[in-house]
Amino acid sequence: MYTFKSPVTKGVLALAISPDGSKAVATGMDDDHMVAVLDLKKGTVIAKQKGGKKVILKAGWISDEEFVTVGIRHFKYWTLDGAKIKAKDGK
Repeated sequence: MYTFKSPVTKGVLALAISPDGSKAVATGMDDDHMVAVLDLKKGTVIAKQKGGKKVILKAGWISDEEFVTVGIRHFKYWTLDGAKIKAKDGK
């Protein structure tokens, strides 16, 4: 069992495990819908970024370094680059 107290503080709306099982992406219920990538082996946060004001309902990994988040008028494509995640709006 894993416990992360930050940065997803008000609860988790979406959670997805990477294909290799080493990472998870979690999206928060806070006003900024924080997106965090977690290292499941170390129990640490790898990267975090605000997801935006739109509600994020689902997250899914494309590869071990790429994932998407979707929700109500929300679709973003994310890339993990070391300790940073970068988002692009989907169409």
